[in-house]
Amino acid sequence: MKPEYRKIRLLQLTPGMMDKFISIDEKEINDTYEFEKNKYDQPEERELLQILFKSKEEAQNALTTLTPENFEKTALDMGQSIESTYFGMTKKEQLSETLQEPVFNVAANSITQPIETEMGWQIFFVKNIKAAQKADENVVKAEIKKSLINNKAYDKLAEISRKVEDLLGEGKNLTDTAKELTLETIEMPLLDISGIDAKGVTNTVVSPALMQEVFTLNVGDISSLVEHNNGYLIGEVVEIDPVGVKPFDQVKEDVVKLFISEKQKEKFETTVQALAQKAIKGTTLEKLSQGTEGSFKLEKAEKLTRTTENNLFKAHIQTIFNQKTGLENTSFVIAPNKQGAAIITVTSIQLPDFNDKNVDLTATQTNEKNINANALNEAVFNDYMNKLNVKVYQKAIGQIASMYKNQE
Repeated sequence: MKPEYRKIRLLQLTPGMMDKFISIDEKEINDTYEFEKNKYDQPEERELLQILFKSKEEAQNALTTLTPENFEKTALDMGQSIESTYFGMTKKEQLSETLQEPVFNVAANSITQPIETEMGWQIFFVKNIKAAQKADENVVKAEIKKSLINNKAYDKLAEISRKVEDLLGEGKNLTDTAKELTLETIEMPLLDISGIDAKGVTNTVVSPALMQEVFTLNVGDISSLVEHNNGYLIGEVVEIDPVGVKPFDQVKEDVVKLFISEKQKEKFETTVQALAQKAIKGTTLEKLSQGTEGSFKLEKAEKLTRTTENNLFKAHIQTIFNQKTGLENTSFVIAPNKQGAAIITVTSIQLPDFNDKNVDLTATQTNEKNINANALNEAVFNDYMNKLNVKVYQKAIGQIASMYKNQE
């Protein structure tokens, strides 16, 4: 069946469409520039290394032999890590007031005098200097203008949306309303309620909320203002294409694909069943895998358990452990989602050694032990009550049953 489609005329309002309604005078740009220009400038940065000393004397003695060439090696020889030695690229304002002047008053490839700080005594090596960069005034002002427009766009968007509602309230249609506000409408293709066109392509302009409302309206009706992606959408119903049967030409290709797929599935299942029957009648899986019925892969799994990791599906494992040995008991499992099938013959079954402590109990054996423990629990309880005529606590009996399960 073909779903119902509707063609709508769309008016879209976004913050980015408000530029033409917003004017920014030069005074506002200049005032903002003077107030914020330092924010755009890049201050000087210095690449620093440091050595920390416990005393002033220790720092002064080291200073006599320190050079730009041996600074890092000296720090490492003193036991400092590379991380604590390398201070990194640093702006002046990132340093404490105590360090700012001494560190930023020396030239590149220079070593400072010892400086007393809360950490002790420090000597810095200024490895490199990245000069301050003043931002281009015209570039900064262009960014400021753009920022001012963006800040005002949402206020203007709210104002324009109110004007749209007022004009529609006066009885104007969507086209006339858009023209009066120097806006443009968009003619959308036929869409279903999910916003998908007749070719199966999802329309990315409309929103689910708008389409839900549009499908409650008649031709000529206009939706409310619907919020979408920081803006608004409003739609007018232009045409309704009701539910119906799609023409055969439109669905022919899909029908052929479905028909072929179903026939392939039927042939596949028939082939699997026929192969399984051959195995039941005595043909080994080795011979079947070398036959002409199709492409088959023979796999042998030895010492397979329920938890063995392999390429088998869960359904295959369940079948194997419910199956007897021998070709006459061969079974087949068709895996889901077109992932193939398995023809299974169990050649031998090895029961677990239950005396082996490393063997986990099966569910059946665990239940059997629980039943035996419960029976012992009740027997001991009755024996105590009948012979000794004393009050027996069920908790103690439970402990005895637990001991039985652990020791058996």
